[in-house]
This record gives sequence, C-alpha cells and structure tokens, in this order.
Amino acid sequence: MKLRIRGHSIRLRLDRKEVAELARTNQVEETTRFGPNPGDRFIYRLQLSSNPEPTAKFRDNEITLSIPEAEGRRWALGAEVGIYGEKPWGLKFAIEKDFKCLETRPDEDDRDAFEHPGIGDRRECGNDRAGATRPASVPPAAFTLIELLVVMAIIGILAGLLLPALAHAKEKGLSTQCVGNLRQWGLAFRMYVDDNKDFLPRRGQGVQALARIDRPDDWFNALPAYFGLTSFQQMITNHLAPAAHSRSPFICPTATDPGAAYFLPYAMNMNLSPWNLPLATKFSEVVQPMSVVAIADSPGPYASTYPSARPYGIVARHAGRVNLLFLAGRVESLAGSRVGCGKGDPGLDDVRWLTGTVSDSQAHNY
Repeated sequence: MKLRIRGHSIRLRLDRKEVAELARTNQVEETTRFGPNPGDRFIYRLQLSSNPEPTAKFRDNEITLSIPEAEGRRWALGAEVGIYGEKPWGLKFAIEKDFKCLETRPDEDDRDAFEHPGIGDRRECGNDRAGATRPASVPPAAFTLIELLVVMAIIGILAGLLLPALAHAKEKGLSTQCVGNLRQWGLAFRMYVDDNKDFLPRRGQGVQALARIDRPDDWFNALPAYFGLTSFQQMITNHLAPAAHSRSPFICPTATDPGAAYFLPYAMNMNLSPWNLPLATKFSEVVQPMSVVAIADSPGPYASTYPSARPYGIVARHAGRVNLLFLAGRVESLAGSRVGCGKGDPGLDDVRWLTGTVSDSQAHNY
C-alpha cells in the first residue's frame, strides 16, 4: 500500500491483493520501521467500519483511515477508481486503486497493480484448416406462390419487430464505446496530476471555436501521451487528425464532424482550470471532485463545453443522454434534460460544473 502526504492531504493507493484483502478482512495496513525499538515504527492502515461517515485518526505513530463498509465494498468490487473526501478541519483524503504504468519503471514492482486500460491482450483468431471440405450444395426444393407470400409476410413482420431493437442495441454499443474512451481520459487526468505537482491541465479556449492548438498545457495536448498517443497539435502537423467514426480516444463513435477547423467531440469543463487564471487549478483545490465534471460530449468545434443553449453547449447524442467524465474518474450516462442540455446549468449537487475555486466567479458568462 502506497502512502502520499502533502500539506493537508493524504492519499493511499492499493494494488489488487490489498484491495482483495480489504474486502475479505475489512482492514489492510503497512508498517515502516525506523529503528529496532517498538516505538520506532510507523503504521498506516485502511479499514472498513460501521460508521456512516469516513474518519481519520493519528495516534501513537499510527494513521488510520476508516470508510463506511458499504461504500468501501462497492469501491473494492466495482470499476470506480477512487474514494475522495474532506474533513471539516481541512484534511483531504483519497483512496485509490494502483494502476500499472504505461512505461516500465525499474525501481517499481507493479506486478500486482491493476491493469491500465491502455494495455490490453491482443489475441488473434486461428484460420480455418487448409483443405477443409465443404458439403456439396443441394438444389433447393420448389415453393408454391402461397408459401412464398406467407414467408415474405412473416419476414416483414419480424423485420418490423427486430429492426428497432437492433438499432437500439447498436446505439447502446456505441454509447458503451464512448464511455470506455472517457474512462481512458479519466486515468490520464489522474496520472497527469501525479506527474505535475497536483496541477490539472488547462481547458483550452472557452466560448470561441478552437483555433489555437499550440499550448502544451491544454488537455488535448497534455493527456494523450498517457495512453500512447502524440499530442493533438502533432497529429494535425502530421496530417493524422482523428476523423469522425474512427476508433480513437478523441472520437465519440456517434459524433459527426460539423466541418469546423478542428474536430473534438469531447471537451473539458469550461469552468475547470481556465486560462484567465495565472496558474492552472490544482486537483486538491476542487471541492467535491467526485461530482465535478471534467469532460463531456460536445459539438466538435470547441475545446471546452458547459450546459448552455449556445453552440458550445454539451450534447445529448446517445438516445437523448450525454456521457460525462467526473474529475475523480467516474463516468455516467445521464438524460440531457436533467443536466441542462440546450438550457443551462441546473445546479445539481451530483453533477457540478462549478469547482469551488476562483474560476466560479466567471461561470455566469457561460
């Protein structure tokens, strides 16, 4: 179990064995010895408890973080990356699953870490055996006219029943692929924050259509390296910009290109880490990152988006639903009418566009 402490924040990272142990025994702990005496040891532990709220204690050289048992088991057994919270006296905590690095680090053993979604098994299906014989064709028996008409009528009825279901299944599959893309962006956000002293990438341009792509701190240039791609600027330079309906983390499979200068069917929260601030926003500064939107389905010509009736507003292109990545790594598919598509921010507690930072003072302009 990895421990990271910075200022008034503490972060624990657990590999697969440690998550399994937590689910089995309700506790996992580590001990670091600074000397031969019992008082020279330092212990940090994570435990599941019956308390309805998370607790944090430091006593006798021991740090103990406790989280509600139901929430902890849901995290341990599900796909959610982390659990985040803050105590009234200002202590922030994060409990996260430890993922493998895209590049091997010789000083780090990550054999038990969770698989990174950018690293997958590639398996090829074997070809049919050469020379396999095919059964000889048999001449079809003749049908009467009445039989043909009956068959055609049945096919017509089945087609009427099945085609809507097939169309719905296809749309569901495309939405699932979109959710997978957003999960990759979520992991890239987390790794970028770790590598950049808690700073988030910049959102890119705001209410104007994307025209400037040369800033390395903008999300579309800063994050692709974490899943093995070049920056968006380099893709444009190399004439390899992802096109509509191509398989790329940049592309929602349902999105169509409206023909602007650049095509980004995902866009960052316009109120998150904007360029009008002298420094990028830090992850630890954001209030309730579990509920703050990081990236959402967007029209295509813009680098950032927001619930609005204006052209840069979020888009519900999955059967009336919009897919959202939240800053803590969670991805949700929600009804566009609920989250303000074509209208404005409805101010929901569980879908937040305001960050609790100084950038909120400009949000009314969006």
